[in-house]
Amino acid sequence: MSAFLIKYIIAVFTLWVISSNHDELYYPKIYHFFITSLIIAVTGILMSRIPLVTQTIWMNTTYYVFVAALAIFLISFFLPNSYVTLHGAFFTASIVGLLELIIYLVVRRHRKLTNGE
Repeated sequence: MSAFLIKYIIAVFTLWVISSNHDELYYPKIYHFFITSLIIAVTGILMSRIPLVTQTIWMNTTYYVFVAALAIFLISFFLPNSYVTLHGAFFTASIVGLLELIIYLVVRRHRKLTNGE
């Protein structure tokens, strides 16, 4: 549950910042951020069920970026008055993927330090 909340908060904050500063991603209503972030967080949790090996972390992050970009782009068709280009979706998904990769690496390092591995 905590992984879901972390993914959700990161996605909401990232969508809000990028929508405020980037012309190719526009959500006019505040609930658009929450709906899109919910879908991104759910896909992130489902993608994290794939077993991770140290050598496949970049491949999993790349898959996550593509799935999140597709989700951001496709959900914009269902949200009224939202404007998302493919470039904006990939830019946002790459930022979200990079932030989640950094959090994953920090958590993994913390586990190694606390478990003594």
